[in-house]
Amino acid sequence: ERYLALPLSEVKQAEGRLNLSNLYFLKGEYDQAVQECQKAMELDPQMIKAHWIRGLTFLKKEMFEQADSEVLVIKGLIEETKAEDLRTNYYHLLGELFLCKGINQQALANLNQAATIWSLDRTYYLNALGEAYFKIGELNKAKEKFEDVFEINPNYAQTHYLLGQLYQKQGKKDKARGHLQKFVEIWKNADENLPQFIDAKKRLAGL
Repeated sequence: ERYLALPLSEVKQAEGRLNLSNLYFLKGEYDQAVQECQKAMELDPQMIKAHWIRGLTFLKKEMFEQADSEVLVIKGLIEETKAEDLRTNYYHLLGELFLCKGINQQALANLNQAATIWSLDRTYYLNALGEAYFKIGELNKAKEKFEDVFEINPNYAQTHYLLGQLYQKQGKKDKARGHLQKFVEIWKNADENLPQFIDAKKRLAGL
């Protein structure tokens, strides 16, 4: 917000709004996230990542038709701008949409496609694929993908959080405790009111 108060070009303002929308999304403040995405897109109508975050936000709000519209917009913008490196956003959002609708094989296929494309954020997409396997009950596949995440970044917090839940589900308390403790350690400076932080501490207290 302090950055956005500076005299910035429209491009920089759009990037700032995008970052702010992502922060609101991570905090679970979805209405604010949508608003900031809209402001970013007014400044830069071709900002694919703003459409991606808004689509993910619509999924959290169970607004599936709106999320589907964002998938189509992203596809069109990629074709228009030739931004092939952002096709990961398209496959990821489409995969998450199929997952929300219970169309699991299509979800996995698209999420796998997102994780296969080279990206600086590949850990994010691999983690999303592992989480999808976890949600549909394919726990061994989920663990495989989570291990792939750790090959890139052994301190990827979200994967420790999810593995803690997975091992807790399997009744493997020591392993669950280890991953949840690692998550809390990595997030030791996190805001205390973040939902995942609260949940991880609650799970640890029950182990």
